[in-house]
Amino acid sequence: MTQRPTPRTRFAILGVLAMRPMSGTEIRRWLDDRIGNFWRESSGQLYPTLSTLTTQKLVRCSTRTGNVGRGRPGSEYAITAAGRSALAQWLAEPVTAEPRRIELLLKLFLSSNQSAHSLEHLARCRDEQRRLLSQYASIERELDQWADERPAETAKFRATVRYGVRVAEALLMWTDEAKELLTKAAAAEAALGHREIA
Repeated sequence: MTQRPTPRTRFAILGVLAMRPMSGTEIRRWLDDRIGNFWRESSGQLYPTLSTLTTQKLVRCSTRTGNVGRGRPGSEYAITAAGRSALAQWLAEPVTAEPRRIELLLKLFLSSNQSAHSLEHLARCRDEQRRLLSQYASIERELDQWADERPAETAKFRATVRYGVRVAEALLMWTDEAKELLTKAAAAEAALGHREIA
């Protein structure tokens, strides 16, 4: 099932195009590689959103010579003055609070005494955070190479990567704490002979 685009999908694309004109494939790569650690967009919404932005004259589509990749070879998208104005207006608006829907916490809360499953979920979460930290370290090494040539752009990227690093580090500490809490609780329940809380 294709994820429905949010109103912010258009601004994510406009923001990427504000850096420079790109093909659809290049936009997809930027969304995945540069901001994917904190903002995900559905692949199936890229071209429909670009089409809408083009119709609204916020983006201009032109033909680029040479092969630029799969999907829409030859098409290059550039932000227009109206697109920059719309992006600037959105950037100035207050940030909308995101609803919290964390499946891991829901499963931990509803798991009753099924601590084996909970411990498995925590172990997978811990592995994922370690993987992310390794990925972020690789990105930061790449940013180190740009720092002198593009200090402002590098600072923006580094700030978002450091957010990911801090969240991953916090989740690593939390998984240890949660594992200890659940393990102690399971031992206490076993000692009391209780199966579940009524």
